[in-house]
Amino acid sequence: MRSASWLIGAGWTTWAMTSGPLTWAALGSLTTIGVGIGAAARTTLLHEEARELEAIAADERQVARELSAERRAIAAEWVDRVQRVCNITLRVVAVETWPTGTGFTIDAELPPGGTTYDRIAQHSAALSADARLPHGCTAVATRGIDQGRVLIHVTRVNVLAEERTYPSDYTPLSIYTGIPWGYRTNAEAICVFLREQCALVVGPTGSGKTNMVHVILAGFARAADVLTWVIDLNATDQLPISAKIPQIMLVVDEGAEILTSTDRRMKDVAKKILEVIRMLRAMGVRTVLTALGATGSVLGNLMIRREAKARVCLTGGETEGMDLSKVFPGARGLRPDQAPYKGAGFMGTPESAAALFKVWRILPNQIRDIVQATTDIHPTLDAISSQAAGPAYATRWDPDRTAWMRDTHHTPNTVADVQPAAASGGGLNLSALRGESAEEALARKFRQQIDAQFATFTQPTTSQEPDTGRPAPAGLNLSALQPEDNAARQAALALLLAAGPDGTGASAIARALADEHGTTRQTVVGWLKTWTEDGTAVRVGTGTKTRYVHRNHTPDNPTEG
Repeated sequence: MRSASWLIGAGWTTWAMTSGPLTWAALGSLTTIGVGIGAAARTTLLHEEARELEAIAADERQVARELSAERRAIAAEWVDRVQRVCNITLRVVAVETWPTGTGFTIDAELPPGGTTYDRIAQHSAALSADARLPHGCTAVATRGIDQGRVLIHVTRVNVLAEERTYPSDYTPLSIYTGIPWGYRTNAEAICVFLREQCALVVGPTGSGKTNMVHVILAGFARAADVLTWVIDLNATDQLPISAKIPQIMLVVDEGAEILTSTDRRMKDVAKKILEVIRMLRAMGVRTVLTALGATGSVLGNLMIRREAKARVCLTGGETEGMDLSKVFPGARGLRPDQAPYKGAGFMGTPESAAALFKVWRILPNQIRDIVQATTDIHPTLDAISSQAAGPAYATRWDPDRTAWMRDTHHTPNTVADVQPAAASGGGLNLSALRGESAEEALARKFRQQIDAQFATFTQPTTSQEPDTGRPAPAGLNLSALQPEDNAARQAALALLLAAGPDGTGASAIARALADEHGTTRQTVVGWLKTWTEDGTAVRVGTGTKTRYVHRNHTPDNPTEG
């Protein structure tokens, strides 16, 4: 086409030069040539475009034929396999390959006669062996779109063997949208929904349970309507949960073992945990418990099994004490040896059937990044709950209660007076001959505070203590049973604690409380006297120079002025 256009144009130019281009014949012929070339060019372009589209369509048909052939081959292979292993004849409806390229899903119709998908699910291990799948890969049958259909999920790549770090996307989440805890064998993230249910994580030592707790805490930190309280014992209508009234998640490390403990103090704690699980769902308080093993002694409590519907079992290849039927009753084809890697195991929720999964590996530097990225979205405890929690919650970040976090040496202090030769010569560092370290002193004070608040010590219950003559501590400090001035009293105690080592006086506290609570100086004097008698505060000075200092800001052996 281009060559013809050039030849015609050159011929017209030669003829016009000899006879003159401004004649009517020359102009008419030029117009005719231009219209003809334009029409021919348009026809040629349309033809070329149609030819290109046809080539693209041919390539797509070729890919479709190849893909269809691959799917037909997969369908035929697994129809034969299910017939051979399960003695069931299927009719495959569709084969869907996973976007991650790690496996595929077969949608098939079951034969007439009342056959259910359970008959295929119970042969999961046999199907995997017959297909020669790699270790860590499974063929799992689940219910289809109706009771006459079955979905067979086949994993061809062992994603559990590789370690994946926690995703760097720290965008805000919600308790209603789900919290990601790990990923399935098809590399898709799995989320748990804990607004209505509790969670249970089971795994022996070395299975990655601590890392799992870190991942759980990272997800809670990203939630704008979740307030996390962590308890680590090893080292009416429902409330409208929102950022204003956040849900409280109690994460109790090795908490399931507490429920079977024979220690009296642990039994008291276990009663409180079960009380939270049983009664406080409507109040927006839920729990996440961990345990060392999946045994009947640990999981024998009906309350735990009934309320903890989101369940995780990190096996790490451990078979001793890993009774998966206790954690996932009714699930078939689950074996601990299918997940021999650290951080790998099985997870099931009401929204997702129990199956293989692996938790992300969360690095120490990621914990710092997550804390920094989520600080602005953390909710605060609502005023009523803060009032009920009292000073124990208000002072949770005080320096004397968080000193152990800043102590990175963890070197016990030895007493120089005891066995100086052994200390200099590198002899045995016996705990019986060693003085009390700063950590031990802080832990002892913390235990004393717990004993004084909750009456968990083992001393006999008497009206007077034999050594000090002071009244014995009362039982649980339930806010519902406190007098009406409880809020003012807690505020006064907070002011006393905030005054630091300099202390404060009754008049200053009364002035600070007068506007909000209307508290008189005489009432404050009575509180200070009570706190002085029970050791909460220390009186310093006399007369007009009298001031009171909270015991947290006084030396170990305070003296009155």
